Amino acid sequence: MRDEMKRFDSLDPVSMFSMDDDFDHSTTGRSLQEQEELVHEETRVVRRTKRTVFLVIIVAGILATVGIFYLVRAGEQETFTTEFETVTSEIDDVSHFTASQAFSIVRSLSKSVTATILESSDNATFPFVTLPHWHVTAEETRIISGAEIVALAPLVHTSEKEAWEAYATAHQGWIRKGLDACGKPDVDPGSIPEQMYFFEGKHEHKEGQVHLADYHLPIWQIAQAPVNASVVNLDLTTRSSFEHTAIDVMQDRQGILSDICDFTYLTQYSFEVDAGGAEVHPQSYILEPVFDSFEDDARVVAFIIAIFPWNNYFRNILPDSIRGVDVVVDDRCGDVHTYRIDGSEVEYRGIGDRHEIGAGLSNDIEFSEFARFQGSHPTDGSVEYEGADLSDGTTYEDAFGESYTEKFIDNSNGHCTYVLSVHSSETLVSSYHSSDPALYASVVAVLFCLILALVVAYDRVVVRRQRKLMDQAAKTKAIVSSLFPENVQKRMLDELDEDDDTEAYLSKKAANPSRPVSMKGGAPFDTKPIADFFPDTTIMFADLVGFTAWSSTREPAQVFSLLETLFSKFDSIARAKHVFKVETVGDCYVAASGLPEPNVHHAEAMAEFSRLCLTNFQKLVSKMEVDLGPDTADLGLRIGVHSGSVTAGVLRGEKSRFQLFGDTVNTASRIETTGAKNRIHVSQETADLLAEAGYGNQLRMREEKVQAKGKGEMQTYWLTPKNAGDRGAGAVSAVGSVATKKLDSKQMRNVKWNHQNLLRLLKPLVSTEREQGAAPPSWELPTVAGETVLSEVKDSIPMPASIPAEEEEVSTVVETQLFEYVRVIATMYHDNAFHNFDHASHVTMSVTKLLARISSTHTIDYKSMQYEDEADSSESNFAFGISSDRLTQFACAFAALIHDVDHTGVPNTQLVREDDELAEKYKNISVAEQNSVDIAWNLFMSPCFKELRGAICRTQDEFVRFRALVVNMVMATDVMDKELATLRKKRWDRAFGIKEETAESAAVPTEDTNRRATIVIEHLIQASDVAHTMQHWHVYTKWNGCLFKEMYTAYVDGRLDKDPSIDWYEGELGFLDFYVIPLAKKLKECQVFGVASDEYLMYAEKNRTEWNLKGKEVVAEHLKKCQADTS
Repeated sequence: MRDEMKRFDSLDPVSMFSMDDDFDHSTTGRSLQEQEELVHEETRVVRRTKRTVFLVIIVAGILATVGIFYLVRAGEQETFTTEFETVTSEIDDVSHFTASQAFSIVRSLSKSVTATILESSDNATFPFVTLPHWHVTAEETRIISGAEIVALAPLVHTSEKEAWEAYATAHQGWIRKGLDACGKPDVDPGSIPEQMYFFEGKHEHKEGQVHLADYHLPIWQIAQAPVNASVVNLDLTTRSSFEHTAIDVMQDRQGILSDICDFTYLTQYSFEVDAGGAEVHPQSYILEPVFDSFEDDARVVAFIIAIFPWNNYFRNILPDSIRGVDVVVDDRCGDVHTYRIDGSEVEYRGIGDRHEIGAGLSNDIEFSEFARFQGSHPTDGSVEYEGADLSDGTTYEDAFGESYTEKFIDNSNGHCTYVLSVHSSETLVSSYHSSDPALYASVVAVLFCLILALVVAYDRVVVRRQRKLMDQAAKTKAIVSSLFPENVQKRMLDELDEDDDTEAYLSKKAANPSRPVSMKGGAPFDTKPIADFFPDTTIMFADLVGFTAWSSTREPAQVFSLLETLFSKFDSIARAKHVFKVETVGDCYVAASGLPEPNVHHAEAMAEFSRLCLTNFQKLVSKMEVDLGPDTADLGLRIGVHSGSVTAGVLRGEKSRFQLFGDTVNTASRIETTGAKNRIHVSQETADLLAEAGYGNQLRMREEKVQAKGKGEMQTYWLTPKNAGDRGAGAVSAVGSVATKKLDSKQMRNVKWNHQNLLRLLKPLVSTEREQGAAPPSWELPTVAGETVLSEVKDSIPMPASIPAEEEEVSTVVETQLFEYVRVIATMYHDNAFHNFDHASHVTMSVTKLLARISSTHTIDYKSMQYEDEADSSESNFAFGISSDRLTQFACAFAALIHDVDHTGVPNTQLVREDDELAEKYKNISVAEQNSVDIAWNLFMSPCFKELRGAICRTQDEFVRFRALVVNMVMATDVMDKELATLRKKRWDRAFGIKEETAESAAVPTEDTNRRATIVIEHLIQASDVAHTMQHWHVYTKWNGCLFKEMYTAYVDGRLDKDPSIDWYEGELGFLDFYVIPLAKKLKECQVFGVASDEYLMYAEKNRTEWNLKGKEVVAEHLKKCQADTS
């Protein structure tokens, strides 16, 4: 083969062409053309088949989906129809049963009346009969049958009218007896009318019309007893409805259900209600005859009248799950009424057919067995009561008259036959029409879509099988693009393309992802590394100055918020200036110019990039101080720049990335670490390049040479940023009163942060109604002459259990007043080294941090670095109500803000020794603390802050509780008074000490919770007041130096007898051992502050160790600075 290749290579072009002449091009062309046509034809067949399969699946899916939908809907409709038939049957059965039972009960009362008369010893006969136990038997009948009124009405012949009226007047004592029996002894019913009286608009009879011509039908005994006796002796024959019904009853000799009537004129006399204001329901009455004996030919001598509301027939018929059934009651005599049945409840909808038209199904229930005129009147004239002789051939219509005919004859059956029409409403229909049809149809559609998707996916797998490696390469390129520079990406992908066994590489990589695998299948890293040498580059290191100490006082979210904001801004500048971001290491940002793309102007590009980074950094930290708290604007950026050669490439292995190596990188790091805050420090090499580029006038040689590790002495330069200048502090004017003192820029930033912090805590307290125009309240505190602020300290302050509503927007007026209050408070702080507004803001920030942790109900397992839930996750039990009470949280921040107002820079013992007027005023105890409360509270009570007070406290009780919270917390900051410290220790032991539970303590768990909450918030502000001792070493030594300076200044001014430097070292050890560390342990012991208590204790113990080792040197440094300042 090798010889053949040599011989082939030795041929000249002519020979090659001559060889080609021997080859049949036409044959090759036809073969390729046929193959292409065959491929195209197969492709067309496959495509047609795919389209057919897709079409069949889609059509089948549509048909199945529609079919399932209508099938399930039909099933629901069938279920609804069956259930509706059951509902109709239930209404039919229960309403018929209720009516039959009512007839039976009333008929039993009628027989009881007949039996009572027959068995009476005084041989009384109707109509002159008063039943002695009517209030018992009739009332029982009324209750059992559900009737509203049961009345007895005797038939009184005209000849007996006067005798009856005299009898009724003489025997009306049954009314008093009935009222007493039903518990109405104080009701005065009055007297019954002495004469029978008629309905308004007396009923007139036409000549020849059938009626009770010679009889009256007065109402007599009623159950329950009427509260107004005037209803008695009302002649019912003067109303045609009663008269005609009575005629039918006497004819049929059995009870009849009347047509629908309005009987409020009767019920209003039997009950203590206003008929005009009571709800009116359609009513009918059962008219049951009372006979003079039990013989077949017994005569009707009276009637039992039982009035029933129609809603009784439909109540408690259906279960509560069946709602929305409309029942239309039609007596076929012109009266139609509609009811809505919702489970066991019945609602009267009104007169007429008011059911929902077209809402669903309907069924009719015949109620004919209880209707009027079930038979026909005889025409033999045998009934003398009717007062009309029908034996002479007079027709029914001629005898009754036109109106009677229209009322009772002109209907389909010739009678008033009740029909109950049961209709399903939209509510009932919708309860049976669920989303199941759509759900099942959707499931079927999804299944077919899934089938279609699987077919499509399978098709795509087949089609893309030959492009698998290309797709893998594209994915690899996408991943590499996010990790490496563009030219490095190309080289990595080229290496992947050159691999002859990529599938083997991928399989080995999948089998052991953590093991580096050769691209060619050999040993790890047997391929050439991707690395380059860049001779002309400039490297920048930018480190945040003060970040470690700053981050120790912040929440993790705040730390990352700062870093993300700064570094994302640096990234955008880098893209604009064509600078390559290498990486971020902690709070250090590393960038390079001149790689991976060479740039002859790499030094100038990096100089501009550094300037922009520094300028934007200063703007951002000043802006973010409002959100991230005090000292944020004090952070600095230290930048070091060096130019030289660099080796750069991909360091393969786990989490491989593009990295820089070489002396240039190390030197740039040394230049940064030996630089200064907010300055750009450049090496001699970079300075030379910048000078050549015309930047010489912007370079300043550093006076002293720097000593760099591993490099020796180096001459370096400062690159002056454009518009450079230190941020000067504003002047403070001491002219006038404290309230007129001007604040410098840092103090104003602290004012803004405190304002935003308090505003955030205030929002849940805002009353929306009060903000919309209601005048703010004027709260008052109870005062006792001679009492001081300290006397207001309470052992237990109540913590409400309820969690307030969501935050509301605070009005502009309240927000402005809050800002002004914070600003004025800031002016009331003296320019002490320690007890100043900056320290108050630092305390407030610690309080806010602890409050943020107080709501957390889980801890961290530091071994697994996972969160673990507490056994009792109830927030109320966990935090003793503090986390749910927004007023308490606001009071904590408020107290931290004001706790050192007007502090003079000397301890309370010195104020007492100087016989200061404040010491006398506050009885030589907690002088500075009580004074701070009074000053801040007097300002708070100023008229200009009235709306602010109204927003904080909604009630007088809240106002008093807010005052108590503030007083307790500010007084707790006096840690030097031994008596007060002893009292607080006793209160802590009482709240958290081990004690046996007694019956008394178990009965008042809320008091124990309030006591614990009170002592917890006091320790919260105590810990915050000395928070610097439980934070990073740099923070600790900073504030320790401030306190030392304040004490030393007082000593120099003659206000302290002893030089604080003498025992400052030993005193700080004792303070850490006997106050700070025990306090941190208490924070952990109360189990309220979560991981914050572990953090505070850890820093306290670390600071104690550091102070023991370095404290003396620190004190010497403090003293040196103070002596320099005072010289």
